[in-house]
Amino acid sequence: MTYEKQLDEALEYLRDNIAIEGTFLYYDKRRADANNQAHYLFKHLKEIGVKDQFWLPLIYYLDDDKYIDLDWQPKEEEAAHNPPNQLKITFRGIMFINSGGYSQKKINDDAQNNRLEKLEQSQKDYQNYIVWLTGILALGTTVAGVYYFLEIYDTHLVIAYYLLGLISGILLAALVWSIFQKRKKSKDKQR
Repeated sequence: MTYEKQLDEALEYLRDNIAIEGTFLYYDKRRADANNQAHYLFKHLKEIGVKDQFWLPLIYYLDDDKYIDLDWQPKEEEAAHNPPNQLKITFRGIMFINSGGYSQKKINDDAQNNRLEKLEQSQKDYQNYIVWLTGILALGTTVAGVYYFLEIYDTHLVIAYYLLGLISGILLAALVWSIFQKRKKSKDKQR
């Protein structure tokens, strides 16, 4: 029997037997018999196979979670650090066991953990996908940048050649024009 099931059994027993009375009751045989109390928690735990070494830790665990209240009679027992001798289930304990108790809580926690693990795995997958996509985009951007750099450089080179050709043509035309004009002037002088 799992620890969760043992805790649930204790709460169910307390809900079904002690919650009706709404008072503190003894949970061990000696005190229950001394107070004419026919039912007690330790008897039930023994019947369902919970080892006696877990009985008090189980009670303290339920108390820490505020599902039961503990009491010491007489009060000097608490000061002497003796275990409590009475307990009762709280309304919070009744609500908790009615909603499935520790077993259901474990199922819910496991489902939540599985959901979180799947979410983390899908996030890792998406992150890897984004890293690869970013790398591909960066590579594509680099290739496009080199291509356009060469295209612009080549275009400027062509423009430079055209400008050089145009300037050369204008200079050649100016040279030819000046030569022609000089010849024309020299012919006119000769006439």
